[in-house]
Amino acid sequence: MASCLELATCDPSTFGGLFNFFTYPLEVIFGGFFVMIAWGIILMIIFLRTHNPMLTSFVGLFIASFFVGTATFATPATAGATNVAWLLVAISMGSVLYFLIRSKAQNPSGT
Repeated sequence: MASCLELATCDPSTFGGLFNFFTYPLEVIFGGFFVMIAWGIILMIIFLRTHNPMLTSFVGLFIASFFVGTATFATPATAGATNVAWLLVAISMGSVLYFLIRSKAQNPSGT
């Protein structure tokens, strides 16, 4: 049986928002772990382009916070994926703090 996405008859308001409407097909395929896959790919690209771990940490914190803030708990798998996303937020915060403290220790005068 075809879903409303395959038939192009879906109403975005039935998904609880436009973000959930666009991520629904990916969540069907990846079972709620779309957050971690998108987070990892985006951060990998940013780090490979800039070679700046502090920028990557800030962007990672922003992306993980955005995904966790817009998450819906439809299934236990999605709730488990959101718990892993909170772990990613904690890792990003730790990385940001580490690089802030390290940069201040290496350059205490601020110049």
